[in-house]
This record gives sequence, structure tokens and C-alpha cells, in this order.
Amino acid sequence: MLKAIRILQLEHGQTAEGESDDDSEDEDKAADAEELDLELPHVSFRRMPCLAHTLKLIVKTAYVHYDSLIVKTRHLVGRIRKSSVAIEKLVERCGKSVITDCTTRWNSTFHMVQRLFNVKSSINDVLSEMGKAFVHVTT
Repeated sequence: MLKAIRILQLEHGQTAEGESDDDSEDEDKAADAEELDLELPHVSFRRMPCLAHTLKLIVKTAYVHYDSLIVKTRHLVGRIRKSSVAIEKLVERCGKSVITDCTTRWNSTFHMVQRLFNVKSSINDVLSEMGKAFVHVTT
């Protein structure tokens, strides 16, 4: 994105402030636009950061305060997902499975924790049935 904006600025003769370097370049651009039957308003190309990416960075910073809890949650979900028997029994009990988070999706960690809370009683039942040394999920 940054490189694309720089290229657009260079091609259109704009400085960082969005102003043209030379009046003759404006005339050339206008002539090119007339040849293509286009009207190009004077628009400066500026970099606008992606809102979703900015939101992801903010949420990631907030997750630092809950890092140990999130690591434990990932570990528990990972162990459950590795066991096909546990997943099968969990789906039989509540019709849902646990989900893992994805680093490129800003809200996936929230969805992972939310799903864990939604199926916690079923997870506790399944894990106690299986006799595994899993930690029971508590609120």
C-alpha cells in the first residue's frame, strides 16, 4: 500500500503534501485526460491506513494484559482439537466444537474464548468421561 501511494504520487507529480511539482505537468495530465475522455479532478494521493488492520493492532495490544489466560486457553483448545474422540463426543453433547484463533483475524481470539465458555459444561463432562488430565474450565 505504501509503495502504491508513492508510485501514484510520482506518476502524478505530487509531493508529500499533495501539491504538484510543476504547472507544466498539470497541463500534461489535463491533456492526457482529454485524450481518454476522462475528467480527473485534482486529487492528492495520500496513504490512509487500513481500519481493520489498525483495529487488529489495538486489540492485540489490549490482549497483552490477558496473555497468560489466552496462552492457557490456546493450549486447552489445542489439546481438545488434537483428540478426534474428544471432538466427536463434544459435538454429540452440544452440537458444537471448540475453535482456535488465527493471528490474522483480530476477533478470532474473542470467538475462541466465547465458544469455550459456551461449551464449558460439555467440555468438562467429556474430559472427565475420557479420564484425561485436562484442567476443568471455570468462569
